[in-house]
Amino acid sequence: GKLLMQTDHPGTRIRLVSVLMALGSFPVHQIDDLVAKSDPQTLRFLAENIDALGLDPDARQRFWASIPLDSIAKLPSLAMVAMVEASQDKAPPIDWMAKALVSHAQDSWVQESIHFLNPSSVDGLLRAVLNGDAEIRSVQKIAEKLVPRISPEFRAELLASVANETGPRPAWHYLLAKQFASADVSGLDESAIGRILNSARDCLRLYQNDPTQVDAGGVLAGVNLLASRMGSTWTEDHAMLLGALVRGESLPIDSELTIGLMNLGGQASAQLIGRWRDLSQASRSVVLSKLGQNESGGMEILDAVRKGNIAPADIDAITIQRLRSDGSQQVSKGAIEIFGPAPGADRPALVRQALLGWPKKADASIGQVAYRKHCAACHEGRKVDENYQESLAPNLRGLAHWTNEAWAIAILDPNRSVEEKYWVFQARTHEGQVLTGLKLREDESSIEWVDSNGRIENLNKADIAEFRESERSLMPEGFEQLLSPEEIAGIISYLRSSGPTKGE
Repeated sequence: GKLLMQTDHPGTRIRLVSVLMALGSFPVHQIDDLVAKSDPQTLRFLAENIDALGLDPDARQRFWASIPLDSIAKLPSLAMVAMVEASQDKAPPIDWMAKALVSHAQDSWVQESIHFLNPSSVDGLLRAVLNGDAEIRSVQKIAEKLVPRISPEFRAELLASVANETGPRPAWHYLLAKQFASADVSGLDESAIGRILNSARDCLRLYQNDPTQVDAGGVLAGVNLLASRMGSTWTEDHAMLLGALVRGESLPIDSELTIGLMNLGGQASAQLIGRWRDLSQASRSVVLSKLGQNESGGMEILDAVRKGNIAPADIDAITIQRLRSDGSQQVSKGAIEIFGPAPGADRPALVRQALLGWPKKADASIGQVAYRKHCAACHEGRKVDENYQESLAPNLRGLAHWTNEAWAIAILDPNRSVEEKYWVFQARTHEGQVLTGLKLREDESSIEWVDSNGRIENLNKADIAEFRESERSLMPEGFEQLLSPEEIAGIISYLRSSGPTKGE
């Protein structure tokens, strides 16, 4: 036991724990100190073998309480063991469990394991989830599973809080209002719903006037509630949501707000295109991505370019590639007429040509603009609420050791060597929607995937008419048609001078 506490090597520590477990001599009284000193690898091993450690209920509680909350998000195996513990009435501390749930809300096993929680822990868990600072979509996923299982007393408490609030509301009020909005006596009446909707409108107006004074999570939750009551017919609520997107500046929740407006259909896409010059790059990317998923949307993009509402240079490489290869001959032909034929197949020759004509000087400021327009959506992480969302593609900052040739290959010949986790798939739904992205996880009934804007979605397999996966990258070929040699050199100069960072 003494040697176990003294060693700092993970492999040695795990071997010593294994020996002590086999001898029945694990130092239970030192569990707090051991956890505090342990690295992630050892923590995972201890959690996965917790039944063999010989811990009494008190030591078991101390084990979980000693694990830093920040470790939960990084170690799914810890959260998984904790959920098993909870189902056996050996639950870790409530705040620990709440963190585990929201940190892994996207994982299907979390969604399923909630069904096996001890009923006595559900009220406390939901309270901790609602009062935490997790990203609002994660809170929503967990709340939707927990609310049906809460006690009548806690339901009444939450109902009263949501219905009677007269001042600024927390984000979770809007989340629960959707679930509590019913015509029977167990839900919110229309008067209460009306007050909550007005609160959501007030929150959106405040955001429109000064985004820094409003909680972004509250805005997203409020818009989500409003959207559930909005149809495709254009109203003042639609116009107000559009107004929040045309401020002429880029804001962290632009993507989510644009998706909310686009999902309403009707005039949404036409209205957004009409204010194209005022949209942020994030909003533009969402509009193009959404419209590019079907034939009518593809035609809407091409018509907007022909009419001058969208400049050809504003269409990103992924959208151009998608339009050129569209199953509709009208769309693909129109794309080729506007953007030219598909890039040449001899990518190595293009790389050699680029290296021979490499600019003598590179302007990092020009590169920064081009990077923001063409690269950041995939290669840059971003802040959502108070949480940092990792980038979809590898972080490119600080790669000063890369040669010009390595950079030229990465930009102009992206399919030369592609890791399996970056292989792209394309799915066509029975409704004709075409989805392109990267597969994250898959189970018997669904596929969790991420699109080119970094948004994680779930696709039901029952909705898929056709599915193809290739060993090609989501990053398209053809940047030589969109970027000048000076812009390519500028991007590289900008990235070389930028250290690894969590966004800007």
